[in-house]
Amino acid sequence: MEREIAPTAPVRCLVGLRVAAAAFAVDALAVVVVLSGAPPLLPCPRVGSSAVVGLVEQQGVLIPVVDLRAVFGLADARPSPRGRRVVLRVDGGAFAVAVDAVTEVFEARRRDLRPVLAGDGSALVRAGWAVGEETALELDVRALAAVVTGRGGTA
Repeated sequence: MEREIAPTAPVRCLVGLRVAAAAFAVDALAVVVVLSGAPPLLPCPRVGSSAVVGLVEQQGVLIPVVDLRAVFGLADARPSPRGRRVVLRVDGGAFAVAVDAVTEVFEARRRDLRPVLAGDGSALVRAGWAVGEETALELDVRALAAVVTGRGGTA
């Protein structure tokens, strides 16, 4: 028999991200490192998706960078020059997302779960979580990784 989780019990630990006016989150266990100062992007040939805006070097390894603005159709399709690159690990590989800011680390609780509307990019969203007065969309890191290869997502 499955035990029901109490509404106040943590479901998972998430890292909050800001891109333009949108709030996102990723599972903290997927975050490898946050590169501050928006390290310069190295050009790369089209890697399967127009959302891949370049490569960033991390400890001698070149990692593709996905622009969430392009993935979700947000205004101003260029990453902020003062933004961050959040390197994420998935299935033995890594990629980075370009964000304007890393806002906080928070515990997602069942009581904070919010409905998410279907639409552009919804296949990349696991859930919506109340964070203060807004809803942060939790990104499905595996689905987002498929955007890098051009095998999934909306970009």
